[in-house]
Amino acid sequence: MKKSDIVIQQLKTQGIELVNIPISPHDPDDLKGIPTVRPKDFTIHSIDNGFCRVNYKAKNCAGETVFYCLQDEGKNYGGVVCYRCSRDFEPNYSIKYNRNRFEVPTGNSDIEIVVREYLTKE
Repeated sequence: MKKSDIVIQQLKTQGIELVNIPISPHDPDDLKGIPTVRPKDFTIHSIDNGFCRVNYKAKNCAGETVFYCLQDEGKNYGGVVCYRCSRDFEPNYSIKYNRNRFEVPTGNSDIEIVVREYLTKE
């Protein structure tokens, strides 16, 4: 069984639909499909209106749960900043990140609106 067949089988067991589009530029037959919607790596854990942040959790390459937050520092202080957090979501240090990897909040609290606008802007 080819590596691509194993990956496709694992994705199907997770309920991810596949399309028949080659994605390997070097060997178009290597992988037969890609997820139609890529799951977000950083999923919302909680909303903290008091500290103006949206808390996220993700799995690292070792399979451990790690914690992050997107916090509104205000326009004069850099806007929305991503922090690596402790288990209780206390920000430890800021990090660089890819906005496309974060789940977008859907609520109507002030921080959810700010983070949603930030994550979805071009």
